[in-house]
Amino acid sequence: MAFIVRKALPRDRRDILRICARTWSGWGDYVPQFLNRWLKEKGFYVLVEQARLRTPRETVVGLGKFTEIAPGELWLEGLRVDPERRGKGMGWKISKAIIQRALAEKPVSIRLATGRRNRHSRRIIAKMGLRLKVRLWGRDGPIPKKPPSANRRSPSAILIPTPQAAYDYIRSTEEYKAAKGMIQRTWQFRTVTPELMSELIRQKRLFGYGSDKDLQGLLIIQPGRYENGRLDISFTEGSRKALGAFRYVIRCAALGRLWPDGPKFKSISGMAAGRSMLRHFGGLRMQPHRRPGRIRWVLVYEYPLPARRR
Repeated sequence: MAFIVRKALPRDRRDILRICARTWSGWGDYVPQFLNRWLKEKGFYVLVEQARLRTPRETVVGLGKFTEIAPGELWLEGLRVDPERRGKGMGWKISKAIIQRALAEKPVSIRLATGRRNRHSRRIIAKMGLRLKVRLWGRDGPIPKKPPSANRRSPSAILIPTPQAAYDYIRSTEEYKAAKGMIQRTWQFRTVTPELMSELIRQKRLFGYGSDKDLQGLLIIQPGRYENGRLDISFTEGSRKALGAFRYVIRCAALGRLWPDGPKFKSISGMAAGRSMLRHFGGLRMQPHRRPGRIRWVLVYEYPLPARRR
C-alpha cells in the first residue's frame, strides 16, 4: 500500500462523507455542509491509500482544507481521519502536506481553532509547529426576550458608525487586546482591520450606540456558518444603555427582521477572550456550550511565519 496527498475530487465525495459520518458522536460534522463549495475551491486535499492492484484503486483515509478568509489570512479546517486509521500517523501526514501547500501561498497568517479537550488534535497541532495564540470561553444562550412595552421601539441612539469610528473603538477595548486583535464567526477568526469593519457595515452586521464622535458601544452579529440555527455574537462591548439597546438588535436579527432574506435563529452563540465581554454574555443569559464533551474553552493556534510576511 502507498499513501499520497492530492487535491480532493468530486469522485471522493462518498469516502469523504463516510469519514465525516463518524467524526463525532452526538452531533453532526459541518464538513458535508461545505463539501460542494470546497470541491470547487483551492486548498482542499485528501490523503488516499493506493492499492497495488492491476487496476489502481484509491481510498480516501484523511482530508483537510485551508481557506483564505481575508487577503493573506489562511484558516485550517476540516482535518479528518478515518476512525479505523487513527493512531497510525495519518493525521500528521495530511496536516504536514496541507501546511506545506499553505506556505506556498505566501500568507501573512495561518491559523486554526480546536477545543481544549480535543487532545488528539492538539498533539498533531503541536507536531505541526503551531503555537497557541489565544484562549476563549465558548458560550450559548437563548434569544433575548421582548423588552418592556414602553421600550419596544428601536432605541434612537443605535447607529451605523463609520468604519474608522468602529475600528478606533474596537481597538480600545479589553476584548480586542485579549483576543490578540481578532474576532470570531463560528470557529473562524479574522484580524480586525478597517476593511473588515467596512465589510461588516455593508452586510448590516455592525452596530454602534451613541454617535461617531462619542461611541458608547459596539455590536457585531453574524449568521452562524453552520446550519444549526445559531446567531453569532462576534463582539459586544459598551455602556449599560448600549448593551440594553443591543439586546433589541439581537432579537430583531434572530426573528428575521434585520436581514429580511435571511434565516431565523433559535439561539445565540459566541466566544470571549476577555472577562468584560464574558460578563456581557452573562447579561444575555449565555452559558457554557452544551455539546458532547462540554467545550468550554476554545484554543486558537497560529503557525510561526517569518516577520517579513507579516
